[in-house]
Amino acid sequence: MAVDAEPNAASRRPLALSPPPTPPSHPPLPLRSPNLDKPPLRRLISKKGAKNEASLPLS
Repeated sequence: MAVDAEPNAASRRPLALSPPPTPPSHPPLPLRSPNLDKPPLRRLISKKGAKNEASLPLS
């Protein structure tokens, strides 16, 4: 019986580990999408702002 208990426990462990990783993976994806979209927009604004600021002093 001890031998059977070990394989069962091992089988249950992988299954239990599988469910937790799945839920956490979903939230990060949606959160990462907006974050990735924001950086590019900020970079564009920063570049435009820097160009405007540089234009003023240069002019």
